Amino acid sequence: MNPIRHYSLLVLVLICLIIGSNKDLSDSSRMFSGSKHYSQDSQINISLDEDGSNINQSKSSSPKPTGNPGATQTKEFLNLDYETIHGHLNGLKPGTILLTFDDGPSPVYTLQILQKLKAANMKATFFVIGQRVRENCNILRQVYNGGHEIANHSYRHPRLTTVSPEQQRNELLQTQAAIATCLGIDYKIRWFRAPYGDQNQDLLRIVNKLNLNSALWSVDTQDWHVETTAQDIANEVIRGGDRQIVLMHDGTEINPEMLLPHVSESRQETVDSLDIILPYLKEQEIETITLSEAFHNLIID
Repeated sequence: MNPIRHYSLLVLVLICLIIGSNKDLSDSSRMFSGSKHYSQDSQINISLDEDGSNINQSKSSSPKPTGNPGATQTKEFLNLDYETIHGHLNGLKPGTILLTFDDGPSPVYTLQILQKLKAANMKATFFVIGQRVRENCNILRQVYNGGHEIANHSYRHPRLTTVSPEQQRNELLQTQAAIATCLGIDYKIRWFRAPYGDQNQDLLRIVNKLNLNSALWSVDTQDWHVETTAQDIANEVIRGGDRQIVLMHDGTEINPEMLLPHVSESRQETVDSLDIILPYLKEQEIETITLSEAFHNLIID
């Protein structure tokens, strides 16, 4: 064969190989850069083992999800205790307040409270006792039908730090079951409040494992005290202003060990205080919201 022709053929073959190699690299580049799961500044480095047998891939930086980075926030177990509650409340929308009622449902007081809230077009969160739910299921259904939030407040209202973790867990589970049985629907309970605000790490771990959040309060109206009047209760709420979690009670003390002389056997003062509190909130254009409405962007749903 003519040497010149032979040389030309070799050159042509080399050109074809180079073009094919570039095309493969271009296709590989499109494969990686076209991935929708990583941003363009996430680089993939490709290298060969010393013997050239395996392809190794590594990223020069952590993969970054594409899309709006502010679209979601980290959601986790929320513990609104006395140390952290004010920091969380300061982040709420101004002109909002959270009214909460413990120890119901009660045939005497809960129904009156529901009527007043309905007339004022306001919402609240009710921390219910499991034993009373079983006794007053029809009232709990009215709480639900009124658009209020229902939360867990234990089954028998004990001081939970004085019982075993197993007993703590049973107190919560029995209340969960009582609410579910009463309502007859898959109602999502998101919150727990320890009786007397008495909680420890064992209890908080259980609350977390049950996919609940814990909430104490920032304003204690002392409405359970025998000397507290309706005006006293209202004064505490007004003094606290907006962006507060207000503690009130729609049920009387159920724990025999806590039936002390200074503990009132009535919650009528609480009911009557709403005739002062609710008009005041409306006049100040302060909106009542539930716990889950207030912290929906922080809690796991």
